[in-house]
Amino acid sequence: MQAVRLYEAWLQHDLPNERASLRFGLYDLNSEFDALATASLFINSAHGIGVDIGQSGQAGPSIFPLTSLSARLEVAVTPALRVRVAVLDGVPADPDRPRRTAVKLGNGDGVLTIGEVDYTLGPARVIAGYWRYTAPFEVALDSALTGFPWRAGATTAATSVPRAD
Repeated sequence: MQAVRLYEAWLQHDLPNERASLRFGLYDLNSEFDALATASLFINSAHGIGVDIGQSGQAGPSIFPLTSLSARLEVAVTPALRVRVAVLDGVPADPDRPRRTAVKLGNGDGVLTIGEVDYTLGPARVIAGYWRYTAPFEVALDSALTGFPWRAGATTAATSVPRAD
């Protein structure tokens, strides 16, 4: 399906202490959440957003190619510890008109809430997060087969240690 859509358009306000920022607008969740630096080097989706969140929701989360209206707060608690939280429209765009860029709130879509703690300790990086949809929807994949409750949220953790050559 061919379409031209506005992918991202947001405003960011850095708070006076310069340790926190607010972002509001059309936003790609995977630009900051569930994102690993090595994933940007590859095209294969196996290196991008995790399947647990990437295939969740009624129409998927706010990621390429459909993004949604979102608000994100990021706080640098210390130089090594960052905390990010966001609230996103539960159904990105308009599923009835997939070729359009649309912000359609309501209709029982609910919201997707997500939070992530990112801690760097020397060469190691540990990331832990949680996400949850507020509205019920049909489960696209049978959780009895996958063992994963796709609509109930998830906890993720990743560790990255650079190789010393």
